[in-house]
Amino acid sequence: MAKNRNDSIFDLKLMDVYEKYGLAKFIDVCSELLDMRDTTGTKKPQVNGEVCEIVLHVMTEHYLATKGKKGQVFHSLVLGNPNNPNSSFRTELDVTLVTPYFCITGECKSYAGDVRATGEGKLRHNGYPETDVAKQSKVHVNALIPYLKMYTKAKVGVASPPVGMFCFLYSNGTITDNRVDSAKDELPILTIKSLFSYYDRLFSQYRKEVYDVEKAGKAFQAMADSRVLHIQHANYLGY
Repeated sequence: MAKNRNDSIFDLKLMDVYEKYGLAKFIDVCSELLDMRDTTGTKKPQVNGEVCEIVLHVMTEHYLATKGKKGQVFHSLVLGNPNNPNSSFRTELDVTLVTPYFCITGECKSYAGDVRATGEGKLRHNGYPETDVAKQSKVHVNALIPYLKMYTKAKVGVASPPVGMFCFLYSNGTITDNRVDSAKDELPILTIKSLFSYYDRLFSQYRKEVYDVEKAGKAFQAMADSRVLHIQHANYLGY
């Protein structure tokens, strides 16, 4: 989702709710926004998507803080192709977590109503066309890898940088996952109820320090904050 100034103000207002009243109240407010009806039918999908992203961002920051885990979270990280500086390719990652041990990126989807997952990671809800989240997430992971290689510590003894992907689904309906186990493992579909246990498993599974989080953090934050990159991404998408 290409960002604009109003999105940033919206994010800050919701984050202010979290800072003042805590996670439970923040989730309550976001749930109310999800359930609100839009009679025009034009703004609600965009609002739902932005709420989904800020929920994942805040919950991830909350997890790191309360668990005492080291890591940095990046919202709306726009990446290009570092191996081809002349390429116009740009892709935006909704929420990315970089820790010393692994990197994970979450693609956010928010729907009103029931959702069904099929294939490698296609989502369908209420008769609308399918959304291929797996295909989209693989683009993001492939874009991340060249950058992660730059911030992999020397002589760590890993064949490739540990990086993964998931779908964060924020919906007020039921979720039916008809995919095979291998597809579920490659692209887990998470909700507010399963996110923290998923992070627990990752921190338990990956224990070797691989990434220089400080260097990666400075570079990724600069890209996430870059207005130029966000404009280039919008142009790449034809907005």
